Amino acid sequence: MPAITFDEQPFDRQHFLDLLDHLLAEYLLPWKLNPNAGYEMIEAFAAVGERVSTAINHAEKGMYTLFAEGGALGIAQVAFSRPTFAAGAFTLKAESLVKTSVGGRRYRLLNDIAFGATDLGPISASVVAIAFGYEWNTVGKLTRSSGEVIEGEIDTIDTLVTDPPFADSTLSVEQLAGTAWVGRAACLDAVGDERGISRQPGEDDDSYRLRLRQLPDTVSPGAVIRLCNHILGPLGLPFEHIETWQIDYQTCYDAPSPNPGTPSYDGGVPPANPAYHDNTCVYDDPRDPSPFRNRYLDELEDRGAFIVVVRRDLTVYDVGMAYDDPGMNPSNFHPPGGPRVGLGWRGTPVYDAPAGNPNVFAACYDGWDLMRDARYSSLYMSLQQIRAIGVAAIMDCIRP
Repeated sequence: MPAITFDEQPFDRQHFLDLLDHLLAEYLLPWKLNPNAGYEMIEAFAAVGERVSTAINHAEKGMYTLFAEGGALGIAQVAFSRPTFAAGAFTLKAESLVKTSVGGRRYRLLNDIAFGATDLGPISASVVAIAFGYEWNTVGKLTRSSGEVIEGEIDTIDTLVTDPPFADSTLSVEQLAGTAWVGRAACLDAVGDERGISRQPGEDDDSYRLRLRQLPDTVSPGAVIRLCNHILGPLGLPFEHIETWQIDYQTCYDAPSPNPGTPSYDGGVPPANPAYHDNTCVYDDPRDPSPFRNRYLDELEDRGAFIVVVRRDLTVYDVGMAYDDPGMNPSNFHPPGGPRVGLGWRGTPVYDAPAGNPNVFAACYDGWDLMRDARYSSLYMSLQQIRAIGVAAIMDCIRP
């Protein structure tokens, strides 16, 4: 089945300009034939119409769970310059902020920039918005058909961080032509908040959207299994669904035994159920924890419960780091396919790793598998929402 996409598109400036030209053709004709007669006002009205239509399109898309998306930070290309090189060499640090003089929208520099002793610039760089929203999709430098140059919206240095400190206060910034229209509001999170379902740390849009849309599929064992498949399946994480009454999960003290001399000796005739094992109920069971079995039933489990067992020994994307990690090259830390396709991504234990290097994954002391644990947390919360009243939804983790 093909993916369902939101195919509604906003009307552009030319659409509204054509509409006004059609409705007011005779009235506007002298304006169009004579320069500076006022037709530029009509063009401005058409541009306003495009902005309004775009806003309506964003709102329409963001109101539907099927199409809404999480927030994204706007990105823009800028260039830094200075009038003289009297200050000598220095580094403009990534903590620096720039902004638009109109509206005060702020952006953070993504990477350090080195100015040589005689460099004047311009030196280009990428900046990223400090908050989600469509309004951070700024317009870059434009050149009109008349040759007039319209400067980009990002034009002011807000916070200057240099090494050495206060190295050069004469720096200026301008936004370059073109822009990446990737900034957007967190509409999917707003839809979830309206329903009382929050996004879990590290949970992507697809998983979160699925949780929001899967709520009616509840109560039955089939619903539980489908939920587990939807949340854990994309990452290849296995699970086991157990009903506490299953004969291969727990039996009774006097279960039939083929061993002569036991109180429950059955004469060698095994029970008809092929899942039955006479050694399921074992005191101080020394066997491996997998498969998950032979647990005492307390009052909660005996009354009504089901168990979902997941694994703790599988790595999806672990941001911790280990001393003496055997990895020798980037492919050892992020296998081909990525965390959505294959397991095994982990942080690279490199001190002072440069920011922005796609081959070096972030790592920290006491880090853990953010992506895996986010999915497990999401699954646990979803199980509590779809279970029947009075039935306990239990999650347990094993490390085979």
